[in-house]
Amino acid sequence: IILLLWTVESASEPLSCPDRCGSVLIEYPFGIGAGCYFDESFEVVCDNSSGPPKAILQKIGQEISSYISYSGSPNIAVNISVTSLSSINNAKGINLTGTPFSFSQRINKFLAIGCDNYANNQQNDSISSNSILTDAGGECISICTCNPSENSDCCDMVCNIPHNSSTKVLDANTSYVYSQSIPQGCTSLSLVDPDWIFSNYLKTPSGLKDKKKIPAVLEWGKYKGVCYEDYNSHTKVCNKDDRCLIQLSS
Repeated sequence: IILLLWTVESASEPLSCPDRCGSVLIEYPFGIGAGCYFDESFEVVCDNSSGPPKAILQKIGQEISSYISYSGSPNIAVNISVTSLSSINNAKGINLTGTPFSFSQRINKFLAIGCDNYANNQQNDSISSNSILTDAGGECISICTCNPSENSDCCDMVCNIPHNSSTKVLDANTSYVYSQSIPQGCTSLSLVDPDWIFSNYLKTPSGLKDKKKIPAVLEWGKYKGVCYEDYNSHTKVCNKDDRCLIQLSS
């Protein structure tokens, strides 16, 4: 009899763990309740205090907007704050440092709304209380012929984010290119899941003025030598130097 001993840094998933919060499927390494998640970064709190249940990533305090992807390039959609020149939404920066999450530069777009304004994101070490994007190295500039003071719609610009490094801190700023009267809420910016742009924003552009949060995508499959491996997968994504999160399955 040959006994093989495998040492894997992981935790088995208790059978009694809730697998849903509202419409969001919750699977290991994420979990609801003590003993149901890999570590505190993957703890999900199901908030039933008001309205439909909300799945909250406890570590970063962000709501899971629609899904968690567990295969391919694992990612998760969360609702993040929209910022504006008038700061009517009181948007604050988001810091993912020390977590398995980073804002997906592969999926997200940088959406800047408003006429004749310049929006950019710059890398720095601090989080502004009234801004929303940094460390992505992109910029948008919108030179418009529309007059937003007479038009209910706003001009917009959707920009790609350079694939340079993992985005851990969200922060941004915007300023006018030309001085003119801009209605409150007509200049705003955010990272955004492009699926939301096509399914929501393009149908009702003016609706963004009333939005406090919109969905963006976080990646969580691999960071700083940490990776997630589907135990049943034929493709091994971990190597001997990685710490693997194993989804134990029969």
